[in-house]
Amino acid sequence: MNLDLTNKTALVCGASQGLGLACATELALMGANVIAASRNENKLRSVIQNLNTSKHQQHGFLVMDLSNPDEVRQTINAFLLKGNTIHILINNAGGPPSAPMIDTDAAEIEKAFRTHVISSHILAQLIVPGMKAAGFGRIVNITSASVKQPITGLGISNTVRAAVANWAKTLANEISSYGITVNNVLPGYTNTDRLDYLFTKQATEQGINKEDVFKKIMEEMNELQEAVAANDADNIEEELGDVLFSMVNYARFLQTDAETALEKTNKKFIRRFSGIEKKAAEKGKALSDMSLAEMDELWNEVKKENILH
Repeated sequence: MNLDLTNKTALVCGASQGLGLACATELALMGANVIAASRNENKLRSVIQNLNTSKHQQHGFLVMDLSNPDEVRQTINAFLLKGNTIHILINNAGGPPSAPMIDTDAAEIEKAFRTHVISSHILAQLIVPGMKAAGFGRIVNITSASVKQPITGLGISNTVRAAVANWAKTLANEISSYGITVNNVLPGYTNTDRLDYLFTKQATEQGINKEDVFKKIMEEMNELQEAVAANDADNIEEELGDVLFSMVNYARFLQTDAETALEKTNKKFIRRFSGIEKKAAEKGKALSDMSLAEMDELWNEVKKENILH
């Protein structure tokens, strides 16, 4: 797989922190010229100063607020009128406030729709013509795992992320013939400032200190490791049960159903194992005849295909 993005320009929205910053960092490592965008100019200046320039890239930044579509249009138009082309668009923005859906103010839903759907649409309208002319384009929308299964307490996010996913699929069907792909990334819980905010908010509402939740899990893990080191079969079973119990409690703290999460994982691994068997058969081999290295290679292939699809 060719991951060289030399002479390609990537616009990364929400690039001042979290997943946006991670995307900007990786794209620069692949050789792309990165245009980092967010509302915070000071953070953006710091971001571009720390991006890789080993392939003589020219990085820059654009200050704009995705909740203000008119500002987005004006900012991007000015950038493109200077003769610039954007080959890669990363649509990414911080998540909306968490709250029960029934208690959510309609104005907050409207703001989130502007931020995640309308601004993404405007960016695509302005940038896609240049992608068509270049015969190359990549649009990646960072949405949420809630597209597949709504997350309790994130009503606004559940609503607008699903809208983005369907907008993206429609757009992909319309522009794929021009060498432009449109994909959604559906991250789950990721260690970002956004996640820390959500955990802290939930902990405060429930009268729980979030540090205590993590501490309890780590205590149980340490006790399991001690039992394993002592090769104490009975104690291993007991400590493993304690770890699982603490994880189920943690799931409750996250307002996530542990049984549903495990079921999803089971289905995911069944798909992957079926994919390995299929690929092995295509190579004329049985899994029992393959080395661990060969099976590991097939596993990684199937894993990548699952992510892309």
